[in-house]
Amino acid sequence: MVNKEEIKMELIPDYGDIFTIKQFLERVDDTSFIDYDGHGNLATKTEMSDIVIYPSTIKKLKIDKKFTHVIWFNR
Repeated sequence: MVNKEEIKMELIPDYGDIFTIKQFLERVDDTSFIDYDGHGNLATKTEMSDIVIYPSTIKKLKIDKKFTHVIWFNR
């Protein structure tokens, strides 16, 4: 688990696609997103964290409830 004090947050950039975690997991489950496609960062509705996630790792993480979204960056 990542120490909460070490997580860096910044405003969501103009590029990348924002999904709720539920929407992102649905796309992972139906293989719309795979690791080769890109990566994401955990986010709130307005800020992006420096926690990088991949489709293969998202289900293994214990996600803090403050993170409600994923910002997805295609390759």
